[in-house]
Amino acid sequence: MTNRFEGHILSAELCSPIKDVHISTIDLYSGEKTIISKSDLNGKYEFSCSNDITTICFEHPDYISKEITVGNIADIIRLLERKLIGYVDQPSYLQGEVVKVFVSSEYDFNLSLFRHGLEKKMIQDYGMFKNGFQKVPNAYFCEHGLEWKQSASVTLPDTLESGIYSLRISNDKDVFAIPLVINAKKNSGKKILVLANINTWISYNLWGGRSRYVNYENVSSSIKQHGVVKSLLLKLLPKSFLTYISSRNNEKGKHPDWIFKKNSIYKPATHAGLEADDVREKFTNHLAGGEWRLLAWLEREGYAYDVVSDWYLENSEISFEDYECVITSTHAEYWTKKLFHKLKDAHENKKVSILNLSGNTCYSEVVIDKDSLQLKGFFFHKSCFDESKLFGVRWNPYSYATAAPYKKRMKEHWSLEGVKGELIGEHCLNVDTKEESKFYHHGRMQNGNRLKGVGASGWESDCITSTAGDEFKIIAKGLNRGGGSDMVIRESKRERGGYFSASSILFTGSLLVDDNCNQIVNNVLKRFLGVRNEKKILD
Repeated sequence: MTNRFEGHILSAELCSPIKDVHISTIDLYSGEKTIISKSDLNGKYEFSCSNDITTICFEHPDYISKEITVGNIADIIRLLERKLIGYVDQPSYLQGEVVKVFVSSEYDFNLSLFRHGLEKKMIQDYGMFKNGFQKVPNAYFCEHGLEWKQSASVTLPDTLESGIYSLRISNDKDVFAIPLVINAKKNSGKKILVLANINTWISYNLWGGRSRYVNYENVSSSIKQHGVVKSLLLKLLPKSFLTYISSRNNEKGKHPDWIFKKNSIYKPATHAGLEADDVREKFTNHLAGGEWRLLAWLEREGYAYDVVSDWYLENSEISFEDYECVITSTHAEYWTKKLFHKLKDAHENKKVSILNLSGNTCYSEVVIDKDSLQLKGFFFHKSCFDESKLFGVRWNPYSYATAAPYKKRMKEHWSLEGVKGELIGEHCLNVDTKEESKFYHHGRMQNGNRLKGVGASGWESDCITSTAGDEFKIIAKGLNRGGGSDMVIRESKRERGGYFSASSILFTGSLLVDDNCNQIVNNVLKRFLGVRNEKKILD
């Protein structure tokens, strides 16, 4: 008598099919392995074995081997890549808290804590830790997360400034940076609060095979998306056309069920963009790597600031009302209803000003669980509130993945004082990426990863809406094909604070290298803080 098995073997990271996985029987007494089959181009496996075989081994040189008892062999076998990777138990922390670290590494590894400001500084070296490979469940795990064995625990210094940090894992062959945010303490006395967009970071985390945008957990979807035919088709179709079709389907409510599934925090984030050593390096990142550039600019210009993650601020004692100006940046796409109304109330009732240096801002509503994030409403203005009444703008899909400078719309305005020429944002650190980088996953892999053009307007651009209100004024407009970002301003009044929006994901990548972007944000920020002709705002 024999047992027959068939199914597919997929990678842990992206559910991509793994070919040439050797499938072996293991002799119960000698432990000797005998190869009986291997997976094909689509990761499919088929084999038969006699009833006296109890264990099957799946082996590939690039993946961690798995031995599975015959009774537990599944239709989908997932294998973890044989490379350095890790995650932590929370997305953000307070000073002095203990961080639990989960690492898969072939070699002993070092843990070091870095702060990402104008300079990337090592804060603490925690030393070396014992190596060990982890494993992943078969089939699906994005909803509930991984359950790896804890590799280390480290204590954060009590004296840490708030900000974006990374826990750097390194061994003899590789380096990986785990992103984390250190939240501000209440009553710091600072005037500026920067919101770190952890909700967006989680939503774009494709590790495990599913983000908010892509689902490879289904075998047929995985093969189709990673296959040769699909890839060639996507290369032939214009990206603007794919984005248009997607946006039209979304408007019609054609949302698959999986986009409303939870996405766990217990998995590696390979898309943060914090491995670089120099903040002035060229990059392409719309998540933590982009937000790092804003913090570097604030430090270069002498602005003291606090950082709090949207994840933490949801239920913390920190309030927007503790500050004079709140800065949202890069890609502040996902908001809870509670957090949005906290900001709206602070702006309208306490005259807190908003500096929105983000694109695709407040596009969807999410709910936060203790260890996961879940989409609640695809369009924030339909599920919760018309966000453009606060932010003035909403995402325009037609210029997606393009970059260009802005051109002035107003001849004279106080925000444009010192700006030279007609173009704003001709220079940007974000660059066209022709090939996927080692640590960067777009989260929307069906649309590819390329950013075409150079400039501060774009990647994702927001435009003023008909419901925003007449008080929002366009001071500059992106020159992107399909309609670029609307740079808008709304003056402060007795009943509310001031408001400025760059309306672009790329804008923070221009602050350090473009004089006109630098000048405009300085003009606006100093006005919002009540500063005149001062170089430094230290408190």
